[in-house]
Amino acid sequence: MDKVAHYFRCDLQVHSPCDQNWKGQVAVTPVERLGYAQSLVNACREKGLDAIAITDHHEMENIFYMFVSLLRRRQMKTAILYPRTKSWSSYQE
Repeated sequence: MDKVAHYFRCDLQVHSPCDQNWKGQVAVTPVERLGYAQSLVNACREKGLDAIAITDHHEMENIFYMFVSLLRRRQMKTAILYPRTKSWSSYQE
């Protein structure tokens, strides 16, 4: 294992069409969701990103499509996906 620092260009707050606050064309069918995921992976590569975090609110459905899209682009040197979700809770007595 090398002991040098590695730096990655990341966007750690990306929302997908599954997010309830999404502003844009909605992807409902599996084909539409896979198309969105593929276009997002392509855009990330064009911008030189090495890692992204999908941070949809209360939803993790598009993570599967992102993994499929990343696997299809096996020629990528580095591909990191951090699945995250945001949720809120409240406690009342």
